[in-house]
Amino acid sequence: MKKIVSTTSDVHAYTHFENLDCYMSTGDKPSRLCVIYGPPPSKQNCFTNTVFVEEWSSYLDELAVAPQQLIITDPFLVNTRGNSSVDHMAIHMKLDIGKPKSKRKEITFRKPRAIPVLDFIKDIDSTPSLQYTSGSVDDLISAYDSGIRRLIDKHTTLQNSGEEQN
Repeated sequence: MKKIVSTTSDVHAYTHFENLDCYMSTGDKPSRLCVIYGPPPSKQNCFTNTVFVEEWSSYLDELAVAPQQLIITDPFLVNTRGNSSVDHMAIHMKLDIGKPKSKRKEITFRKPRAIPVLDFIKDIDSTPSLQYTSGSVDDLISAYDSGIRRLIDKHTTLQNSGEEQN
């Protein structure tokens, strides 16, 4: 399974369109998906093509220097004749975002079921730090913790296993 790391940002507030920037990275290929939505100009919303074009130009200027591969959806919400009947269409695309290199991760674990229960109980009963009944709560917790850790170390060994992760 490919792992895609993404973050979103809405840095600028435009008055005539909304934008959502998604920064994605798979391995060493950063991409930026820019989703744009702008309601068509109308008398009710007082939007004009002129302001839209000015804001759109400003946004494109910002995108022109972006270091990521750009994917812009719905860039022309109003056609050049001012006809606002342009409908939103589905967008299908193939992205070249190769599979990230596998990383090997070391996992350290114990097998608690391999502990000989009777021997473990016997060691608990004979470990002085596990028999304390007086002292501060912090001292008792510390003594119990270190005593149990020593017994776990004695009865089970740490094992390492490597596993591939994508």
